[in-house]
Amino acid sequence: MYNTVAVSDTPKISVLYCAWFSGTIQLRWALYRLSGLGRLPPDNPTGRSWGSFLQFLGSGGLKEQRSLLSPGPILQFFEKVFVPGEALEEVHQTGTEEMRKFLAIIKLGSTFPELAAKRGDFEDWVIEGLGPVSVPVQTINPVQGEALPDYDCLAGVVVTGSHAMVTDRHSWSERTGQWLLGLLPREIPLFAICYGHQLLAHALGYPVADNPLGPEEGTVPLTLTPEAAGDPLFAGLPNPLWAQVSHQQSVLKLPSEAVLLARSAKEPHQAYRIGRCAWGVQFHPEFDTEIQLAYLRRGAEALDLAEEASDALAHQVRPTPEAASLLQRFGRLCAAYWG
Repeated sequence: MYNTVAVSDTPKISVLYCAWFSGTIQLRWALYRLSGLGRLPPDNPTGRSWGSFLQFLGSGGLKEQRSLLSPGPILQFFEKVFVPGEALEEVHQTGTEEMRKFLAIIKLGSTFPELAAKRGDFEDWVIEGLGPVSVPVQTINPVQGEALPDYDCLAGVVVTGSHAMVTDRHSWSERTGQWLLGLLPREIPLFAICYGHQLLAHALGYPVADNPLGPEEGTVPLTLTPEAAGDPLFAGLPNPLWAQVSHQQSVLKLPSEAVLLARSAKEPHQAYRIGRCAWGVQFHPEFDTEIQLAYLRRGAEALDLAEEASDALAHQVRPTPEAASLLQRFGRLCAAYWG
């Protein structure tokens, strides 16, 4: 797919065809497609480099037209290439339609190696839970130092769980928390799971710590609040809503700007919404019974639970298709929101 970039409205028109390069250093081919390149302002107000332009091409491009090239010798070369005016009209009609926002999965950890070898990792479970979506999906791993995406590239964001603790205040976690805050005023749809749910509350200045009632594991019934009936994601779900849970820490105080949507016997803040389209859920819609049982076994070992207690929790594990449907609902919401 080629991405078209309109830079100026001057009489001079240029053709820019973007090149895909192979994994080796050999250049397979390079074509330049119509872009309307003219003279850029000397200060290049976007501040973007040629390298960042190629990075955007690799991630699917931008929906809106932007000036992404810095002035210099390469621009002078492109200014020598001209095309008929009707070709420019085609670019303005179709070029930006090819430039699409993507749904970002912010990966904040990994599952147990033996489970990952069999079932994939957190992002794989989320992708499976989303089902077919009409926007591209891209995983970003800030734990490994990957840069968080620009807001204007995003159709929506899903934040995964983590085996880390929010109270550890890792640098990647604090940085991601501050980035999440930028989604709220822009009303970019957000679905934050478990650790992500806690991280959003923490970034807003609300306490997160070990749940005073102890860890919550297994399949549990959630009580939906009256507000859930009118919520874009939770409306129409059964009450109680059975869900998979596995967590030690909790949001101890609900953010004042949040609308409570669900609670459980051990967790008073199982789900909340902030604004029109930012959700935090303490439970795991991406878990199925096999994943939940794997976490129960590990949790029983870590907590040194008696065999009877562990068996009782395992016996209660059941499929939770209604809770799992929240990911599909969120994917459809993102596509509709930016459609």
